[in-house]
Amino acid sequence: MSNYIRGHLNLFGGWDSRFTPKDVKERKKGSEIFADLIEMMLEDKIENLDLIEIERFAELSTPELYIPIVPDEPKFIDRLARPLKSAKRLYCFGEYLSTIALCGLVGESLTMLIYRIYKFEINKKIIDKKQEEQLFGREFDNLDQYRRINVLKGLGLISEEQHQMFSELRQLRRPYLHLWEVDTSNIQGDAKKSFIIATNLFKSVTRIGIGSKGELIMDPNLLNYIKAHQEAPVETRQA
Repeated sequence: MSNYIRGHLNLFGGWDSRFTPKDVKERKKGSEIFADLIEMMLEDKIENLDLIEIERFAELSTPELYIPIVPDEPKFIDRLARPLKSAKRLYCFGEYLSTIALCGLVGESLTMLIYRIYKFEINKKIIDKKQEEQLFGREFDNLDQYRRINVLKGLGLISEEQHQMFSELRQLRRPYLHLWEVDTSNIQGDAKKSFIIATNLFKSVTRIGIGSKGELIMDPNLLNYIKAHQEAPVETRQA
């Protein structure tokens, strides 16, 4: 197994509170890097973007939501990083329903990732799909999100705080995607809240960050999973 993994830096962009959205749009000295990140995220030149779109980007780019790097493992990118990036991008363009839907997808993908990286065992053997059906009624991936969350909590694989965040994210998504009668008067607020919860869950589950020496750190179980599922090279150490 390789001691190196590949990673993507600043995939979700960032912000510096010293600058206003207007500063960034006008490329005020020192803000150019943030203009470049926005162009990368929103796939357009900064001069073509409306100020309100840059303001929305800043809303979802607080220091608390910053994710410096993500590992370049195909499933991790496809099921987590790309949907979360798209959720932020679409929020900037006012596509709030899409943001809510994608954040729900991130929540579901995180439950399936947790189940994989902790490798639930019975009698020191990882359970197979038949045993999943016997224990849970279905294979874990085929459970609805409510059941997945509760199975993870019952197995002790998520904390009470994580359980609450997963539940809140699911409840935010459900009416918009599954009910005919839904109050959409606060859809922007619900989209923003969904993104914040999804991002905090992403950070809580993966524990991804940059160490004091500039090295990549992450949850050790995730690190082993990533090493086993990607081809190879960014130096890392366990969190």
